[in-house]
Amino acid sequence: MRDRRAFGPQLDEALRANGMDGFHLVLDAVAGPFFEPAYRRLRPAGRLVVYGAADMMPAGTRTNWLTLARALHRAAARRSIQMVSANKSVMGFNLIWLWGPDGAAL
Repeated sequence: MRDRRAFGPQLDEALRANGMDGFHLVLDAVAGPFFEPAYRRLRPAGRLVVYGAADMMPAGTRTNWLTLARALHRAAARRSIQMVSANKSVMGFNLIWLWGPDGAAL
């Protein structure tokens, strides 16, 4: 996607085209700037599942821990009381835990 700011309007267009007013479920493997637009378009009782954070992973061979910490801080989930009021939830898991040390699925 060339312009990440276009993601929210693209979601709106897809929802309109399908006669929907929001998502019941969003599966997010990217996070970063895509988290908030998806969260805002959840229906009441909607769920956002974050199972990766590809946007926050380093592009080079060395991890820049300060940059990663800053990205994680920016992507932090909303305060729990706000989610309760909105009747929405966010859950996350790390896909790496689905494989054993030998690379075989658990």
